[in-house]
Amino acid sequence: MQYHVGRDGQQFGQFTEEEIRQGLEGGRFLPSDLVWRDGMPQWKPLIEVFGFAAAAALSAPMVSSHPAGVPVTGGYPQPPNYQNVGVGIMPMSGMCVASMVLGIISLISFLGCPVAVILGVPGVICGHMGLAEIRRSGNNMQGRGMGIAGLIMNYLAIALGVAVTLFVVVVIGIGATSAAAGGAVPSPP
Repeated sequence: MQYHVGRDGQQFGQFTEEEIRQGLEGGRFLPSDLVWRDGMPQWKPLIEVFGFAAAAALSAPMVSSHPAGVPVTGGYPQPPNYQNVGVGIMPMSGMCVASMVLGIISLISFLGCPVAVILGVPGVICGHMGLAEIRRSGNNMQGRGMGIAGLIMNYLAIALGVAVTLFVVVVIGIGATSAAAGGAVPSPP
């Protein structure tokens, strides 16, 4: 038995039931495409006529090597490139990853005070930008925990770097004043 298949007012031709099932599996036909055969009162969506096969095609990813509307063999248009939207791995915020990496490096090297501050400041900036990026995406990105951890480590590294720098400056200042004061005191007879 031959079926006529069409979409958007354009007919693709006549196909057997097996060809239609293969077309659904391969992405050539969509479950919403219309089908008609002799004896049917009107055109119906493939999903109504072929049920399970058309429903299975809805859940299968359709990956196309051709852009939508480009003819393929037989002169039939290629269906749009439908993907399983919302299924799979969410993208990771690169800024949050960068913040965490910079936080680890600056925290490890906080004894070299300038390194902690030099790496900590861009780490804080990356962390805030990454968290803003995640918020703008409607929380459809991963990396929030990394961004927060990066911010904590970078702020801590900056604070430790500033504290160590102040400590060194105070110790050097006290040593310099002691040396200056020690040289001005006359020695006993």
